[in-house]
Amino acid sequence: FQPEGTGAVTSDYSIQDKLRQIVSVTDFGATGNGVTNDAPAIQNAINAAESAYGGAVYFPPGIYKVTSTFTLGTNNVTLIGAGSDTTHDSGTGDRPATIINYLGASNTSNYLFNFITPPNVNATTRTGGGMQNIFIQCNPLLAGGLKIISRRAAYFKNICVYNPVYCAYMISCWKTGVEVP
Repeated sequence: FQPEGTGAVTSDYSIQDKLRQIVSVTDFGATGNGVTNDAPAIQNAINAAESAYGGAVYFPPGIYKVTSTFTLGTNNVTLIGAGSDTTHDSGTGDRPATIINYLGASNTSNYLFNFITPPNVNATTRTGGGMQNIFIQCNPLLAGGLKIISRRAAYFKNICVYNPVYCAYMISCWKTGVEVP
C-alpha cells in the first residue's frame, strides 16, 4: 500500500489490511439516526477491532441510540467520533458531532463504555486504546459514561458526559484482583 502525501512511505500492508485498521460503525449497520437501536452494530464493530488486535472504530456524525453497555477488554481499540479535536459539544453550530444516547433499562451501577482489564490479567499487558470526540448522553439511567480500570497508555480526549446519575467517569486500578479507588 502506498499512501499519498509528502513523506509517505510504502508499507507491506495490502489495501484490505489497510482498510481494516479503521472500521466504521456504519459498516456494521449503525444508522446514527437517533431512532434505530445501534448497539448491536457498535458491538460488532468493537468486536471486529478487538479480533484484529486493535484499531480504530469510527462513529460518523449522528445520534446513536443504544440500549446496552459496552466493554472493551483488549489492547489498542480506540473509539473515535466526528467533530473537532479541540472542542467537543453536542453538535451545535457548524461542528458535526457524534452523540451516543443511552436509552436502555435503568442500570445505575454501570457505565456506558467500560475499558477494563480483567483482574486475572496483568495490567501491564493491556495498553493503548481510548476514546475521543464523543458526546455521551446518560439520560439519568446510567451511573456514568466511562469506566477505566487498569489501562496503560490509554488516550481519552474531548469527551462530554451529560446527565450521569453518579459521575461522568471512574478511573481505578486492580491490585491483586481487588478494585482500588
